[in-house]
This record gives sequence, structure tokens and C-alpha cells, in this order.
Amino acid sequence: MIEHHVHAGSARAATALALVTIAPVSGFAPLDHFVKGHYAFLPSVGLAVVAAIALRRLLRSRAWRPYVALGVVAITGAGVVAQLVANEAWQGPEALEA
Repeated sequence: MIEHHVHAGSARAATALALVTIAPVSGFAPLDHFVKGHYAFLPSVGLAVVAAIALRRLLRSRAWRPYVALGVVAITGAGVVAQLVANEAWQGPEALEA
């Protein structure tokens, strides 16, 4: 029972971190800075914590383990493919100057 409350509090804190840190790049307040695209990386920390808590809960049940493993492999594979496509787009010098 106590462990559930700890995870619920951690999930709320991680969600709050994601929401607060995405505010500068959300468009509510204009942010004209040359590295504004990099500010979007910090909210992913909160989302990663929420995902880890959810995965831990799912892995407690043996019935869900194969599906969780398949989902992790699929998401990782999709990320690799997306990165390879993005790398191709950034190959030329004109992409770096834009």
C-alpha cells in the first residue's frame, strides 16, 4: 500500500516536471532563442520517469511481460529508423545553414 502511494507521488512529480519544463517551448510565451529546440529535451525526463513507473507496474504481471517486451522492441526500432531518416536529412551543408 505504501509503495503504491510512493509511485503515485513520483508519477505526479514527473508529470509536473514535464508540464513545467515544456512551458517555454509550448508557444504560450514567445521564446526567440537560437537553442529553443533543445529546451524540448528536458520534458522528456519527466515523461521517461512516468513511462518507467508504468512499465514497472506492467512487469509485475507475468501475463503482460511478453507484450511489454514487444512494445519496448517496437518503440526502440521505430526510434532507430526515425533517427536514421533524420540523419539523412542533415547530411548536406545547406541543411546546417538553414
